[in-house]
This record gives sequence, C-alpha cells and structure tokens, in this order.
Amino acid sequence: MTHLELPQRTWLIELAEQTIRNGAARNASGPPTIAHDELPLWARTPAATFVTVYVDGTLNGCVGTLMPVRPLAEDIVTNAYRAAFEDPRFTGVTANDLADLFVHVAILGPLEPLTVDDERDLLEQIRVGVDGVVLDDGDRRGTFLPAVWAKLPDPRAFLGQLKRKAGFADDEWPATLQTYRFSVDEFDRSDLSETDERREKR
Repeated sequence: MTHLELPQRTWLIELAEQTIRNGAARNASGPPTIAHDELPLWARTPAATFVTVYVDGTLNGCVGTLMPVRPLAEDIVTNAYRAAFEDPRFTGVTANDLADLFVHVAILGPLEPLTVDDERDLLEQIRVGVDGVVLDDGDRRGTFLPAVWAKLPDPRAFLGQLKRKAGFADDEWPATLQTYRFSVDEFDRSDLSETDERREKR
C-alpha cells in the first residue's frame, strides 16, 4: 500500500465512522456489504488494517487483521464494525455514544519475521516507537500496534505486557514462538485537522 494522501485518509475515516453510526442507529447485525466495483481503485487494493474506537476518550474496541485478505475499504468497514460492536472486552457502541465517538485507523505494512532465540534478542531488534510487534505460538497470539509505545515507552514493559496479552507467563519463552515486527500508516481526525491547519499556514 502506497502512502495515502489527505483526501484518501479522510475518506477512510468517514467510511469507518459511517459504518459505526449506521450500525448503532439501525441496530445492525453485521457490517454492511461493500460494492467493490463502486470503490476507487486505490481502495480495492488488499490491505491489513486495525480500527480503534474511543467513546468520550476511553478505549471502547480495537479489532484488526494482520494479513491483507480483503480490499482496503472492505477491511476498514469490517474492522470498524467489529471494533465498535463485537470486541468482547468492551460494551458495544450505542446511539447515545455517537456524539463522543472517535475513530483511529492503522494500515499495516508487511509482517517481517524476526530470528530470535530469546527475549533479549527481540528487544535488540524492535525499534522503540516505530514497530508493531506480533508474538505467535499456535493458539496463543498477541499484537501491539506502534501506538502502544505512547503508553509503554520502556521496551521491557512493552514486551512484558504483550506477552501477558498473548497468554504467556513473564518468564516464559517457548522454543516454537514466532515473532514479527511491522510498521503502520495510522491516522485519525486529529491528524487530518492538523494537516489542514498546516496547509492553511503555507
């Protein structure tokens, strides 16, 4: 996926927001169907995305895909709906929440497998503040987006929380564990507004 321009980012944010608004207002039972032939060409490109939903500044859902299995627009719609209404960790978004809705979109780059023997090896290879990280060992998997670095800037704390999320003990490092890093192109309404303001000052 090439770098998206401001109109494309705005379009995707609005697509995610509208998916959630329609779902809450109509009590929908699933994400809407996307007519692929009506999408702009760039939005038909397969992509892996995460959509994070906040209500009144509080996390209320985060769902995504790690591999590009659907067109970009369809993946955004699917993950926006699932984050808002199907993330089992949170209560679903309601019509009363829509005034305080805030959506964050991340488009993932390719997963880069890392060759590591232990936790120290992984800590030496991940880029603080830049990389998302995946731990995968069969039915145990955990993923942190790069945005998590803002809350966990210490690499050991970052990895420790990710291990717990994946279901590993603090001192556990299975020989079969697979590790990956990835970069993202991420944005939300605040990023779009800042971009507009910078343009106006030029």
